[in-house]
Amino acid sequence: MKLEIRDVPSPNFRRIRRSPVSHIILHIMDGTLAGTDSWFSNPASQVSAHYGIGRNGELRRYVAEESEAWHCGRILNPKVALLRDAAGNWINPNAYTIGIEVEGRASEPVHLVQYYVLALLLRDVASRYGIPLTEDRVWLHREVYAAKSCPGLLDRGLALRLAALPA
Repeated sequence: MKLEIRDVPSPNFRRIRRSPVSHIILHIMDGTLAGTDSWFSNPASQVSAHYGIGRNGELRRYVAEESEAWHCGRILNPKVALLRDAAGNWINPNAYTIGIEVEGRASEPVHLVQYYVLALLLRDVASRYGIPLTEDRVWLHREVYAAKSCPGLLDRGLALRLAALPA
């Protein structure tokens, strides 16, 4: 199945990537798709992601993959092996990740159609960048920034199992 993507461009991004894409980070919108479209379109918000998936499976692209979306630049007590520069400092995760937002709130379950579209998108992105679909390469936002509960109840394991199914 070919993914149908609607472009809703965000002005909030860095045009040139500082590092090759090697990881994916999953988020929850903590609101609606329409609200996220509006928030990411607002230059004052200073936030964005590459993709968003609505409750009905609608797929948005906010920032081109060749650019750095501003979805995960803060680091606090990381639980994952963030990349480091030659001096041993953490590299901003926005530089080497693709950010995917899922419509909903942290306390709400993710809908089955969202898992389906997420699995297709994960498979597509991973195949283009050679990213293994494993927990050490597909991170939850809270694993980078511990003050967040993001992506809430989203089951990464289910998404990865679905993405691994034959097309």
